[in-house]
Amino acid sequence: MKSKEKFTDIDKALKELQDTISRLKGIDTAEIERKVDVFRKELYEGISRWGSVELSRHAERPGIDEFIGRIFTGFTELRGDRIYEDDPAVIGGPAFLADVPVMVIGHTKRSEGKKDYIRYKGRNISSLQVESVAASHPAVAAAAVYGVPSETLESEHEIKLDAILRPGHSLSCEELARHINEHAPYFCVPRYIEFVSELPYTPTQKLEKYKLRAKGISAATWDRLTSDFELQR
Repeated sequence: MKSKEKFTDIDKALKELQDTISRLKGIDTAEIERKVDVFRKELYEGISRWGSVELSRHAERPGIDEFIGRIFTGFTELRGDRIYEDDPAVIGGPAFLADVPVMVIGHTKRSEGKKDYIRYKGRNISSLQVESVAASHPAVAAAAVYGVPSETLESEHEIKLDAILRPGHSLSCEELARHINEHAPYFCVPRYIEFVSELPYTPTQKLEKYKLRAKGISAATWDRLTSDFELQR
């Protein structure tokens, strides 16, 4: 087992122990809590410089999303414009620190970074690029693009787009696919499109694509390959 894995296992066990102690009733736990705090402090002080680097790269370390949720209230994330991509590694927007209005800017290591690219027919398709083009349609309020397993190749995925329409607007899947075909390379046109009423977000407005991937294809999903849509190359 690697050193960072040993460290995080011990730290996790200490946290679980503290949580258990906090739930004990009718027992004086002050001395036990003190000893746990001392041990955790010694654990952190004994870590090497390289150990600190390893911990900073750990997939389960707290990210800016968690810090914003615990420290600030009323956070509203500001995104890039509707034509070009924004930087998913940077989170920023207005919030309140107590009652003081502040601007929060932070850098995040996205745990799903590699999944922001969809392996499709030998190409790595940027889901953010397809989302930006789809969202540039006047009738689209929000868009989420993700991969669903390919029927032919286990290592590849088909592109699926879930979109929310603006109130009072109507749009067919074929029209949205044509819009993407006209404003992006032909291989960015999703095979599957589905209009939905909502998308899953965290409290800091981070799109939870793992929930969309788990949902996959539904009876309401439009399939380009079984439609009369003609892809323009």
